Amino acid sequence: MRLTFICPAAFIDDANHLAMALAFSLADGMTYRKPPKLQDANGNLYSAASSPVGPLFVSKATSSLVRPEWDVDNLIDMGAAQSAQALVRLWDGADNVPLATPDVITVLPGENAVALVHAAGLWHNVDEWFGDNIENKGA
Repeated sequence: MRLTFICPAAFIDDANHLAMALAFSLADGMTYRKPPKLQDANGNLYSAASSPVGPLFVSKATSSLVRPEWDVDNLIDMGAAQSAQALVRLWDGADNVPLATPDVITVLPGENAVALVHAAGLWHNVDEWFGDNIENKGA
C-alpha cells in the first residue's frame, strides 16, 4: 500500500519529528520539505510526501509512540512527534478525496500520489516536485 501525506506548513517541523519516530533514521527528518511547494485555493501552503508502507504501518502510526532504537542521542522531539500524530487524519476512501485543510495532516491511501494531491485541492508544479520525493522512506 502507498500513502500520501499532506502536511500544512505550520506543522512541518512537528511532522518531521513524527516521520523520524516512525521510520528509520535522522534523514527522515527531511520528509516534509521547506519551503512548502503546494498551495490550496485559499493560499495555504503545504508539503507532501508519498511512500509505500508495510501492512503494520497504520497500526504503528496510530499507537503510542516509542522512541526508535536508532535515536540513541534523543534527537527526536517526541512531544513534537505526538503533537503531529494528534493532527493526522487518514482518509478511509468511502467518499471523495478530502480537501487539504491547514488544521490537519491528511493521509491518503492510493497508488497515484500526484492525482491524490490534485484531488485534495493542491497545486504548484506538483508533477515536478513529486519527482524527487515520491519514494521518501519516512513518514
